[in-house]
Amino acid sequence: FYFLSPVVKSLPFINIGLEISYAFIDLFIWVGIAYASITFKYNSRRCFGFGLGLNITFILIGFIGNQFLSGDLENINLHSIALLVGIMMLVSIFPALSMRNITLNFDNRKLQLQTTLIIPENLTPREKQVFKLLMTKMNNEEIQDKLSISKNTLKTHIRNVYAKSGVKSRYELVVKYKGGKIEKK
Repeated sequence: FYFLSPVVKSLPFINIGLEISYAFIDLFIWVGIAYASITFKYNSRRCFGFGLGLNITFILIGFIGNQFLSGDLENINLHSIALLVGIMMLVSIFPALSMRNITLNFDNRKLQLQTTLIIPENLTPREKQVFKLLMTKMNNEEIQDKLSISKNTLKTHIRNVYAKSGVKSRYELVVKYKGGKIEKK
């Protein structure tokens, strides 16, 4: 239709029909990009940027093709500069699209860093054991059985861990050192 538009542009309703068809094609393209982004779990900003770049490139190619076919070559330099910029943008987008796995690996590495527990240095070896067990979902009786210590000794160790960590409760301790995530037993 685009190449026919200079020929039939003089007809009033044909031009409106062509513009509406361009709008529907554009809508179809954007819905397809959104569907691909959601279905294949691609980065939506990257997909829409890639789609916008392709859309602009093909519009510019259409303008230049229209000027060649209609014989109007006066404004070709303006469109060719914009086309070259669009092509350069697309060339830089292709490597970014292939970096999907790198992004996923970076996210996994970030998760691994979050699960690494930082134990305060000022704790005694037994308090460090209590600290690690406090980060799990074990209750005090289970910690006491695991370490084979009395209830009062465990309470003393817990009180020392809280004091040396600068917190007042187990919840504050977990939030401070693990970001609120408690491991399973």
